Amino acid sequence: EFYDNRLVIFPTAGANPEARGVTFEHLPHAIYDRGQTRTNREEARAVAQAVLAHALETPHLTLGVAAFSVAQRDLIEVEVELQRRKHPEAEAYFTRHRHEPFFVKNLENIQGDERDVVFISVGYGRNEAGKIAKQFGPLLKDGGERRLNVLITRAKLAMRVFCNFKADDLELDAKDKHGVRALKSFLRYAETRKLEVARETGKAADSPFETEVLLALRERGYDVEPQVGTAGYFIDLAVKDPERPGRYVLAVECDGAAYHSSRSARDRDRLRQGVLEGLGWRFHRIWSTDWFRNRPGELTRLVEAIEAARQAPVDAPPQAVVPAAPTPHVIERADAPEDDEPTSAQRYEKAKLPPARGLPLQEAWVGDVAQLVLAVARVEAPVHVSDLTKRITEAYGIGRTGPRVQAAVQNAISHCCSQAKLVVRGDFVYMAGQAEIKVRDRADLPPSEKNLDLVSPEELDLALLDRARLGFTLSEPELIAAALSLLGFSRATQKATETLRARLEALVQSGKLVRSNERYSVASG
Repeated sequence: EFYDNRLVIFPTAGANPEARGVTFEHLPHAIYDRGQTRTNREEARAVAQAVLAHALETPHLTLGVAAFSVAQRDLIEVEVELQRRKHPEAEAYFTRHRHEPFFVKNLENIQGDERDVVFISVGYGRNEAGKIAKQFGPLLKDGGERRLNVLITRAKLAMRVFCNFKADDLELDAKDKHGVRALKSFLRYAETRKLEVARETGKAADSPFETEVLLALRERGYDVEPQVGTAGYFIDLAVKDPERPGRYVLAVECDGAAYHSSRSARDRDRLRQGVLEGLGWRFHRIWSTDWFRNRPGELTRLVEAIEAARQAPVDAPPQAVVPAAPTPHVIERADAPEDDEPTSAQRYEKAKLPPARGLPLQEAWVGDVAQLVLAVARVEAPVHVSDLTKRITEAYGIGRTGPRVQAAVQNAISHCCSQAKLVVRGDFVYMAGQAEIKVRDRADLPPSEKNLDLVSPEELDLALLDRARLGFTLSEPELIAAALSLLGFSRATQKATETLRARLEALVQSGKLVRSNERYSVASG
C-alpha cells in the first residue's frame, strides 16, 4: 500500500504465543458525535475497559493507545482515569514499564513510539443519523497515508482496532484521498485477516543442492518444506515440528558457490538472519563445499541441530542452534572484515556551563570567555560555532545574540586557537589533535538545534559509512534515510538530502565508497 510492493516481509516461525497480530473490535452501537463533541464516547469507554483488562491480565506486555483525533485522545484519557480509580489493583501496571510507559496519543504525535500491544481508536464513523461522514482528520490531507502508515506500524506483537463501522460500510469514490482508501484496506484486513502472510509456497527447492538436503532429511522421517515465506524473502528449507502443528523448529540455509562470492552474503548473514531470529527462527547453515566433501558428517550435524531445536522450550529466546563442531578445515570466503560490526550512535551530550558572573559578555576578559569555550568544546566538539555561541550566551543569561556578542565569542575561539587548544575548520570548532569523532544521536535535542547544517562533515561521513557497511549495498535514498535515522533525524528534507548527497559524492571521490548501478557499498581493503 505504501512502498509500491517493494517491502520485504519476513516469515515468522510461529513460536511466540503473544504475537496475535491485528484484531478488529466492531462497536456497532457506538456513535460518533459529529455535531457537538466530535468524539465517540462508547468507543472511548470500550478502549479504556480493554486497557484495564490488559493491565490485569497481561501486565508483562507494554501498551499504547492511539486515537485519530485529539478530542478522542482526550476522552480516552478521561475514561482510562475513571477505570483506574475504580480498580486500584491495576495501578501497579502504569508504573511498571519505565522505559516504555503506557501512553494515549493522537495519530499525529505517535511517530517514534513502539509498544508490545497497541490499541487504535478510529473514533470517527457512523453518526447519530446512521451515516458515515468522511471525517478522518489528518487522513483527509495530502500525505495522510503516511500518518496511517506510521500509526499501524507501532505494535510489536498485537494490535486491536476499535471502530463503529466495517470496511464494507465505507463507500469510496475517485475523489477520496489515499489515506482514506488505505484505511478501508486496513480495516478489511483487521476484520478478515485476508492478506499475504508467511506460508508454505508450494515452490520446489531452489537448487539441486537444496533438493539433495531435502531428500536426505525426508529419508530420515523429517517433515520438511522448501521455500517457506512470503514477499521478498524465503527460507530455503523449513523443518516442521511434529508435536506442534504450525510451528517450524529449524530453518536450514543451503549456501553454494554463488553465495561465497557475493558481497551480499554478509547482508544475509547479519541483517536477514538477525530479523528472522527475532521472529522465532533457529538457523542452521550448510555450505555446499562442506556437503559435497563430507556428506555423512554434515548430515549428522544437521540432524543434531534439528533435535536440539526440538528440545528447546517454545518460549525460549530465539537463538541460532549450535551443534557439535565438525573437524575444522579452511573454506575460502569473500572478504568480510571482523571489525566492521554495525555501531549505534551515542546520545548527543550538551555542555552544561555554570552561570557566568562578573562583567557582561561583551566586556568580559577574553581569557574568561575562552575557558567557557573550551569547556563546551571538550564535551561537544566538533561543534558548530552557532551552537557553541548559544552555550556561552546561555551561561551569561543573554537571550539574543547580536554582533558584539558574536564578536566576543569569536575572539575567545581565536584566543584558544592561538594557544593551540582548538582548531577551526569552516563553521566547526574541534579540539586540537582530536583523534576520535563519533556519530551522535540528536533525537532528544530541541527542534531549534536539530539542523543538519549543525553536524560536522566528518560526522556525516561516519554516519553514511556506518550505514553503508551495515547494509552492504544501498541505493542513495536508502543510505541517506539510514544515516539520518542514525543521527536522530526523523525525515529527509530536500535540503538534508542535498547535503548528504554532496557528502556521498565526496566519499566516492575519496575512494571510501563505491558506486555501482546507483547503489553504494564500502570500498574493500
